[in-house]
Amino acid sequence: MRFASVAEVKDRLSRYLAQARKRNEPIVVAPHGKPYALIQPIAEKNLEELDWKRLAATRLQQAWEGGTLRSLIREAGLTVTEFVELLKR
Repeated sequence: MRFASVAEVKDRLSRYLAQARKRNEPIVVAPHGKPYALIQPIAEKNLEELDWKRLAATRLQQAWEGGTLRSLIREAGLTVTEFVELLKR
């Protein structure tokens, strides 16, 4: 496992992505030495295991409850139904 600062990742994102894939090595993004995010290699076959649809639904629900999503939808001039239809595409 490798640690990198935000500045390093920003300047060399392609290199870090390739490194994670080729070496099967996760990279921890750690601004000021505190872990913040993870760059993790993943294969397409693993996507179903991660249950992305459930994760997306959970995040949307959290954003909705916090009011953030509602205000963004309103600012875009959309109804909730129109927004949901856009997501389905």
